[in-house]
Amino acid sequence: MYNAKFWFNFLILGLMLFFNPQATAHAATNVGGAITVNTTWTAANSPYLVTSSVLVQQGVTLTIEPGVTVKFGSNLVLSVNGTLIAQGNASKPIVFTADGALAPSFWGYILFGDSSIDATFDGNGNYTSGSILQYVTVTYGGGTTVDGTIRAENAAPFIDHATIQYNGDDGIKVANTGLFPRLTNNIITNNQETGISVQSTGALNITGNTVTDNTGIGISVTGATATMSNNTIARNAGGISVNSQNSVIISDNTISENKASNGGGIYVRYATVTISGNTINNNNAASSYGGGIYITSAGGRITSNVIDGNTGGYIGGGIYADGLSNPILFIDHNMITNNKTPTYGLGGGIYASSATISDNTISGNTATSGGGIYATSSIVSNNLIFDNLVTGSGASGGGIYASSSTVNHNTVVNNSSADSAGGIYVNNSDVSRNSFVANTANLGQGIVIAGNKSFIFNTVVGQSGGQSSGGLYVTKGSLPAINNNNFYVGQSYEVYNANAQASTDLNVKSNWWGSSDVTMIGQGIYDFLDNASLGLADYSGYLLSPNTTAPPVPPTGLQVTVNGNDFNLSWNANSESDIAGYKVYYDLDGKYPYDGTGATQGNAGLNVGKVTQTTINGLAANINYYFTILAYDNDGESSWYSAGVVKMIGNTQPTATPTRAPTATATPMPGSGTQVGGHISTNSTWSAANSPYLVVNSILIDTGAVLTIEPGVTVKFKSDLAMVVNGTLIAQGTAAKPILMTAQDGPIAGKWGYLLFNNLSNDATFDAGGNYIAGSILQYVTVEYSGGADGVDGTIRLDSAAPFIDHCTIQNNSDNGIKVVNNGSPRLTNNLITKNEAGPSDHGSGIYVEGSGSVIISYNTISDNKTAAYGG
Repeated sequence: MYNAKFWFNFLILGLMLFFNPQATAHAATNVGGAITVNTTWTAANSPYLVTSSVLVQQGVTLTIEPGVTVKFGSNLVLSVNGTLIAQGNASKPIVFTADGALAPSFWGYILFGDSSIDATFDGNGNYTSGSILQYVTVTYGGGTTVDGTIRAENAAPFIDHATIQYNGDDGIKVANTGLFPRLTNNIITNNQETGISVQSTGALNITGNTVTDNTGIGISVTGATATMSNNTIARNAGGISVNSQNSVIISDNTISENKASNGGGIYVRYATVTISGNTINNNNAASSYGGGIYITSAGGRITSNVIDGNTGGYIGGGIYADGLSNPILFIDHNMITNNKTPTYGLGGGIYASSATISDNTISGNTATSGGGIYATSSIVSNNLIFDNLVTGSGASGGGIYASSSTVNHNTVVNNSSADSAGGIYVNNSDVSRNSFVANTANLGQGIVIAGNKSFIFNTVVGQSGGQSSGGLYVTKGSLPAINNNNFYVGQSYEVYNANAQASTDLNVKSNWWGSSDVTMIGQGIYDFLDNASLGLADYSGYLLSPNTTAPPVPPTGLQVTVNGNDFNLSWNANSESDIAGYKVYYDLDGKYPYDGTGATQGNAGLNVGKVTQTTINGLAANINYYFTILAYDNDGESSWYSAGVVKMIGNTQPTATPTRAPTATATPMPGSGTQVGGHISTNSTWSAANSPYLVVNSILIDTGAVLTIEPGVTVKFKSDLAMVVNGTLIAQGTAAKPILMTAQDGPIAGKWGYLLFNNLSNDATFDAGGNYIAGSILQYVTVEYSGGADGVDGTIRLDSAAPFIDHCTIQNNSDNGIKVVNNGSPRLTNNLITKNEAGPSDHGSGIYVEGSGSVIISYNTISDNKTAAYGG
């Protein structure tokens, strides 16, 4: 029988379902209060609305099925004293979120308390039981006074593949425990405090997490023994921070774009730390120290990391390491590139105190001092340091700045300084067995040395920059031992001695100067002989061939020709006697590491043995290939690479690249005459027939030698040059034929240096009637336009010396006419001393006597002299 009422009601129900599909969904399940028996929150009854805080009591298990959503009311929490098993999966995660405003801090936290059941694992590390959060999303929590959105207090849950984001507190907080949760494969992002915060003791494993964009530190560990590995940590207020006296391992992480006041990427204090295999890039400590890594009062090892593009505001662009003397901190086998310290600027790549820095590649870094490395009380060895830069006022040490350190076996190449020390600035540090190649600066192009330590067994080649500052510059007051090195001529002097005149001679003995020609050797050293205000450099005992303990020099003369598909290479043999062979490198860009592949003979680094030519084939046509070679010796020590050559099969154009070793030549002197300079070690006479004498280097009359200058001779001094008498000077002109000592570069006061009689010079002697018999004498000599050497007072200076100065004219000089100091007892008679002018703080521009000698001053005319201070 047809039932009209039944079908009418059925139709109405259908229409209601059609227009209100939600009518079939399950209503939310309210939960709250204590859970006293084992309970399951099912997907069928989801979502769960937490209307009062939930407490899982001790001995009770709450299981939450995949796909469940749990929504918390304002400031409400889930507290676990028993077991929480919240295991979602990749397709059905469990969600913990707000039941209200979707904003950070709306609800409270998930707390694992002291009595909660810790996670357990089998022998393979697989989870077996206990509390777990896996494939869960926790968002918009962190809203109570308890730290941490997920908090483990004396508890060790397993937290894996969780997404913890947009919370108003730490993402995960671990506190007060000797146990630790295992934290793996989580995404912890955009939380308003630290991503993972640990304040506790015990052993922590944090692996495979992505911790990004948190307003606090990415991972902070205080007190714990921790392993942090294979994490990605980016754009936090500091990447990793460790403050612990325990052992910490930080390995194989990617740490980038984090920013903190100290230690933009990693901050470590006190711990014994191993930092290995990480990529640490583009982090920033712009207001302070350690753009990539900051370590203080710590020992351990930083090894095999890539540290690139980090910024430290003041010290340590890549690494700031203030280690302990025991245990020492080791920094080794890292790639440290393109880091900088733009504000104060110490250590663009590394700043290290009490550390051993070895086997690193350090390039492209920038600072004010120590572009590559700034080291104090450290060992710096076996590093490749190239293309680093120091800029700004007082820039020094383009490659290395070393203070109270040991520097050995490094290769320092193509570094530069806007001021001094393109390769290395050495302050009381021993330097040995390094290669310094093609570094650039205005002063001390390759090396500046301060202090009295040793510089031995190094190879110095092809420095460039300021033309008068030298490849190696020794600062005033420093007397290092510079011995057994190999110097090869660059664009100016090899060694510049900035010590003051009359100081102890600089010891530059037993070096190879690229030549056995003593004249060329002398031309390569800038000292008293070039500027009379400077001290002497003693280069006696110079080597006749290169020292073989020093590293080999880069090979020269590389030529490449193309014959069909063959590249034919040839080069000059190295001059070291212990060369064992050569290696050939090639690539497509002509830049280190020259790692070309594809040749029939093998990849770049072909060991061709002790030959000076070889053929390379099998490379592709119509591609530019760059070729370079290096030499290695019997000890296995290698040179830097030769100047490169680029060739292309089918197109034989050569292009030279930058290594150079030009030969120094003497600067032609203006005018005609007899050129003189340097040591006078045997009795010599300057004759009227060969006058004028042009002084092109300062004159040093050695002990026991006599220089006699004949009447009528003119002696012209080049700027800043002088004559120092340690033996005997007999300059006796006559009234008709006086001797003239004047300036070579024009009639201007101060154009040349001075005439100095030292305490070793032979004093004048007289008979009983007061007549001159023997010893040093200036008689009928005109001395003019002198007094120009810095640091040496007096045009004619008598230092514990007693020559006879008689009937001389001393005029138009820019210092005291005659200055007597210490114990000298000279006779100064019948002289005209006029129109001399002493300095603003000096005394007696005519004659100035200071000391305990008995000076005879008689029958002199002293007129028109002046001084700005005391007694013209």
